[in-house]
Amino acid sequence: MAAPRQEVVTLPLPPTLRQSLVAAGFRTTADLQGIGPIDLSAELSINPDEALLILKIANVHNDAGLYGARSAQHLYEKELAARKIITFCGDFDGMLGGGVATGQITEFCEL
Repeated sequence: MAAPRQEVVTLPLPPTLRQSLVAAGFRTTADLQGIGPIDLSAELSINPDEALLILKIANVHNDAGLYGARSAQHLYEKELAARKIITFCGDFDGMLGGGVATGQITEFCEL
């Protein structure tokens, strides 16, 4: 679920940071979606800690966590739900949990 849009001028930020956001063209919290603190700090010419504060207060990363972080439970469920490519070798597919996982790199080596 995405965070509701909020005007950046209404965020509980120091006035200088709000002015920097507006001057750089950020109008709503939706405009901050997908930007990290390093990029935001460069865009606004502020330090990364101030940029991180802006992103935390704007809560633009609320469903994925800051920087797209995910819980171990979420990653486990995603792996279980991932489609598999079968090799038509039952024992091999069994060792791989049903086939070669999609969305990741798998390397096969001979011993």
